[in-house]
Amino acid sequence: QRAEVTGTHALAFCEHIIAERLVAEGAGQVMLHPRSSFPIAMVTAALMAVYPTIRDLVVAHFHRASVMTVPMHARRTTGMSDEEYSEKMGRKRGESVEIYQKRMCGYVSLYAALVQTELPESLGIGANPYGIEHGWRWLARVANMKPRNLTCMAIDAFLDIAAFSLSSRYGRQFHKLMQALLDNVLPTVPSKAPPGPTSRL
Repeated sequence: QRAEVTGTHALAFCEHIIAERLVAEGAGQVMLHPRSSFPIAMVTAALMAVYPTIRDLVVAHFHRASVMTVPMHARRTTGMSDEEYSEKMGRKRGESVEIYQKRMCGYVSLYAALVQTELPESLGIGANPYGIEHGWRWLARVANMKPRNLTCMAIDAFLDIAAFSLSSRYGRQFHKLMQALLDNVLPTVPSKAPPGPTSRL
């Protein structure tokens, strides 16, 4: 409120910092404890409902932090080294593959929590402006992508948080999409992909 009184630049700066810090929890608390994504997502959705500009900032920070929240795979150009490609996919220099994968899945878990969040009517601020339809779109896009090592981990993290809401909203269509994932994605997962998430799916 103080930023609103100060002026538009102060408000824009505050909204940017808030969005950045909320998304950063994907690589912090949520990476360690995925279920903590629910209260963080509730706060995020409420702020997005009150301050519409924050919605676009939050989504932008998600996409900047993890290409798997888009979802997409960075294009690998001729002559690009493994290290350069890893950086395009969001891996930090010196970061182990395990930590990188957990961090990416932390962002996906928080993203999933955000899209499935329903704001209580008692708050009087309206509905979540970035709802479950975005989760459906995310899952459908993943089903049409060529799987990589991280794909099943991301799907597993996403469904662990948002599967119930997707099933409740889309019913048989959700189950058909899940069958498409089983038929078309899982058989083509790279052999080097972590076996745990693939087995759970």
